Amino acid sequence: MTVRVSSQADLLNRIEKSGIVGMGGAGFPTARKIQIALENRPTVLVINAGATNPDCNPDPTLVAHYGNAVRDGVCVLQRILDPTRTVLALNRAVTLENLDCWGQLGVAIHRLDTTFPEGEEASVIQQTLGMRLPQGTYPADVGVCVLNVATVFAVAEAVLLGQRPSDRLVAANGRTLWVRFGTEVRAVMGGQLPIRICGRWSGQPARGDEAVDSSLFAIWSGPVRPPLPCIRCGACDESCPLDLPVELLVAEAISATVGVISRACLSACYECGACVDACPSDIPVLDHLRTAKRTLAMEARAATVADVSLRRFERRTRRIEQDDRDSAKNRHQRMQRVRRWEETAEIP
Repeated sequence: MTVRVSSQADLLNRIEKSGIVGMGGAGFPTARKIQIALENRPTVLVINAGATNPDCNPDPTLVAHYGNAVRDGVCVLQRILDPTRTVLALNRAVTLENLDCWGQLGVAIHRLDTTFPEGEEASVIQQTLGMRLPQGTYPADVGVCVLNVATVFAVAEAVLLGQRPSDRLVAANGRTLWVRFGTEVRAVMGGQLPIRICGRWSGQPARGDEAVDSSLFAIWSGPVRPPLPCIRCGACDESCPLDLPVELLVAEAISATVGVISRACLSACYECGACVDACPSDIPVLDHLRTAKRTLAMEARAATVADVSLRRFERRTRRIEQDDRDSAKNRHQRMQRVRRWEETAEIP
């Protein structure tokens, strides 16, 4: 298939039919993200190949060893988006070959900082474009289309080869393996427990029977040291790229007393895991924050359900009251009406 003679709609339709979703962890439909970016022109295309966790190398590996396929995917996306700029963001340690080929595509190479978490979407946008997104704003809403390099690779296979995604590169305790979708993470790790998926720091505990899918990019297994009491050192606060009061958030999350300001901070947190790495007491900081987020989400859903129920009850009450008024009005009108037998009756 020739990309340059294919229409934008045809290419986008191929991506949508292939069912490609973001492979950086979020799992958002790629075709929908591209459509949103097209609605907010001018568009900037950012290819994110930065590692988000230590010993997590699937994205740099794709760029280093499958560069031709990645460039084909970039060509497809450039044809669809017609971006004003195209940026490839990757770690400083990655050796990139065929720089001339990237230059011919108009792709600017940006080396990310070596500090964690350099591969997070918000951090990549800030480093490559010098802009900080407001809270609650997605990159596509401002014309920035950020795609993980694994997603770009999948786009190339889907559009040019007609292959739906069936496997992906997964980091497993420092190794980088091709793993088919549907494989249990326990099998990938050889039965080792405990397991964390999607990163050692920013990942989540797993039972082991979870299946590898498009959004699962890393599996870690190893001994976990028991957490020690918090020493109030403030290392988590200093490590946070958003300057959030992490120590306060964790304390409130543990005590289940999250304040109004803390609620806003929790909403801003994008769970990079830098605080987990910085904690000298091995406290699962991110797990506590996620628990607090889930609690707040459940409270918000409960409040929404209660509000909907209240409005439904009020509508029912108003309807019953209106029915009663209408019934009383009709009864009064019937009582005032002259009956036919009263009109024809003779008065003795």
